[in-house]
Amino acid sequence: MTRPAALQLAIQAHRHGRLEEAGVLYAEARSQEPVDAEILHLSGVLEFQRGRFTLALGFFDQSLALDARRAEAHVGRGNALLELQEPGAALASYEAALRIQQNSLDAHFNRGNAFLDLGRFTEAISCFETARDLDPTFAPALNNLGLALAAEGNLEGAIASFEAALAQDPGYLEAWLSKGNAQMTQQDFRAALKSYDAALLVQPDAAGAHLGRGNALAQLHDFEGAKSSLERALLLMPDHAPAHCNLANVLAQQRDLDAAKVSYGRALELDPHFSPAALNWGNACLEAGDLEGAVAAFEQAIALAPNSAEARNNLGLAWMRLQRPQAARGCFDRALALEPHFARAHVNRAMLALLTGDFEQGWSEYEWRWRLHDTSFVAQRRASAAPLWLGAERLAGKTLLLHAEQGFGDTLQFCRYAPLAAQMGARVILEVPAPLVELLRTLDGVHSVFTSGSDARHDLQAPLMSLPLAFKTTLSSIPNRVPYLAVDARRVQHFASLLGPKVRPRVALVWSGGVRSRDLEPWSVDERRNIRFETLLRALPTGLEILSLQKGTAESELHGSAAAMGVPVRDLSAHLHDFADTAAALHHVDVLVSVDTAVAHLAGALGKPTLLLNRFDTCWRWLLDRDDSPWYPAVRLYRQAHRGDWSEVLKRITRELASRF
Repeated sequence: MTRPAALQLAIQAHRHGRLEEAGVLYAEARSQEPVDAEILHLSGVLEFQRGRFTLALGFFDQSLALDARRAEAHVGRGNALLELQEPGAALASYEAALRIQQNSLDAHFNRGNAFLDLGRFTEAISCFETARDLDPTFAPALNNLGLALAAEGNLEGAIASFEAALAQDPGYLEAWLSKGNAQMTQQDFRAALKSYDAALLVQPDAAGAHLGRGNALAQLHDFEGAKSSLERALLLMPDHAPAHCNLANVLAQQRDLDAAKVSYGRALELDPHFSPAALNWGNACLEAGDLEGAVAAFEQAIALAPNSAEARNNLGLAWMRLQRPQAARGCFDRALALEPHFARAHVNRAMLALLTGDFEQGWSEYEWRWRLHDTSFVAQRRASAAPLWLGAERLAGKTLLLHAEQGFGDTLQFCRYAPLAAQMGARVILEVPAPLVELLRTLDGVHSVFTSGSDARHDLQAPLMSLPLAFKTTLSSIPNRVPYLAVDARRVQHFASLLGPKVRPRVALVWSGGVRSRDLEPWSVDERRNIRFETLLRALPTGLEILSLQKGTAESELHGSAAAMGVPVRDLSAHLHDFADTAAALHHVDVLVSVDTAVAHLAGALGKPTLLLNRFDTCWRWLLDRDDSPWYPAVRLYRQAHRGDWSEVLKRITRELASRF
C-alpha cells in the first residue's frame, strides 16, 4: 500500500475510534520514506488518546524536529507533559504554540490547566478567561475557570462559571461535579446534593457523584443514605482511600465502630500516608472511650503529618481524658505553635487550665469559644449592638444584660454573678431559657428576668460564662455563698401536700443528663456521664423514701426496674414543669444523688446536700483530685477510679447514705 493510501486509511480509522487499526496504519505510513511532520504528529495524537503519554511525547518531539512551526504539535507535547505530571515543562510548550498561533484556543486552555496544576490560580484564571473569550460556548474553559476561581476562594464566581458551562452543555458531568464540590465548600449541602443527583442523571455510575452525594448526606445527618452512596462509590472505585475513610466516618457516627475501624484500616492499606484515616480513627476511638487506641491513632496521624495541629490537639484531648494534664498541655501548646489561631485548641487549653485550677489562663482563653464553628460546642452568642462587658467599664447607672449561652446547668452555676453586678450599681436584667425564668427571679438584685429573644433595652451585655473573667475569679475567690436561689412558698406547699408527711429519710435521684444522639461527641459524653437507673437503685440502702426527679427519655427506665426489684419509687416528673418546681421538690428531700446534670447544679445553688456521681474524665468545673466543690459547699463528688466503672462509686454512695441515715 502506498504511503498516501495508508495515511488516509489511518486517518479514517482514527476518526471512527478504531485506534488499534489506526496505529497499525500509521506505523505502515511511517515505514515509508520520507516521513513527514504530519504523520508523526497524528501518531502522537493517537498514542495520547491511548494513554501512552511517553510514546506520544516522543512522536510530538519528532514532528517538531521536522517542523518547529507546527503549533498543534507544541500543544500536543504540552498535553503529554501535563499528563506526565510535568506542568512546568508543559507551560513552555504552550507558550511556544502561542508564539506561532496567538489565538490558539487549545493552547490558552491547556496553559490554564498547567497553571492550575502548579497552584498559580490567578494566571490560570487569565488563561481560561482568554479561552472563554475566544469561544464563549467552550464549556471546558468555563468549567476550569470555575475550578481556578474556587481555588482562590471565589466560590460565588466559581458556581456562576460552572452554571455557564452547564448552560452550554447540560450533560457536562464534570461541571455538575464541580458545582456540587463548590457547594459543599460553601456548606450548602442540600444544593450540593441536587448537583450530585443531576450528575447521576447524566451518568448513573459516576463514582465521583456517588462519593459527593454520600458526603453531602453525611453532613445532613442522613447517615444511612450516606452509607449507601459511599458503598456504591466504592463498588465503582474500590481502591479510593478517601472514600473508605468517609465511609468509616459515617459508620462511626452510626456507632458501628468495629466496621469503622475496618474501613479506616483499608484506607491506610491503600494509602499508608493518608493521615486523615489515622486522625479520624483516633476521633472514633476517643468518642468510644478507647483512649489508649485514640492515643496510638493520633500518634500515627502525627507521624504521617507532623504539622497537623488538629492531630496534636486531639491527642491532647485523649491525654486530658486519661488524667495526664502535663502531656495534654504539651499537645495543645504544640498545636497552637503550629496554628496560633486554632480556636478549638485554645478552648481545650482553657478547659485544661480550669480543670487544674489555673483560672487566670482558663477564663481568658475560654473566650476563644466564640470563634468555634463546629457543632460539638453549644455556646450561642446573643445578637446585641451593646458593648461586651468584661469588667472594665463602670456599671453604676448602666443597664447590664446578662444572657445564658449554654445549658441549664451552666446557667444555674454562673447566674451567681448577677447579684455582684447589681452591687456595682448596675440595673441587671437576665435573659435565660423559659424553664429557668421563674426560678432565677429569686436572684438578689436582679431587676427583671425574661426568656431568650427579648428586645429589652440595655447599655452593656455579657454572656454568663464570661463573668468569671470579668470578676477576675480565682480558685480562692469563687463567690460560693449558698443558697443564692430560693424556692417559691406556694410550690413548696404543693409538694408538701403531694408527698405527705415524711416518715423516712428522703433521697431524690437523677441518673441521666439526657441523650443527645445526633452528634457523636455529645452522645459520647452522655454515654460516659449517665448511669442505668437499675444499677443506681440496687446500690441504695433500705429504709429510704426514694423520689425520682428524672425528666426526659431516661424516665422510661424507672417503672419497669423499680417494679421488677420491688422497690417503691415516687415519680415526680409529671409535676416538674420548670426548675422552680424542681427546686420546690428538692426542698422536701434530705439529699440528692445525681449524675453531672442541671439538677445537681440546682441543688448546689440551693445549698441542698448532693452526692454527685462523677465520670472518670470529669468536667473541668469539678477540678481534679478533690471530692468537694469550691462552687457548691454542699456538693460531694464521687469520681470513678476507672473509666466506665461505677461499682466503687456506688459502694461509697451506699456507705455515705447508710452513715447519714
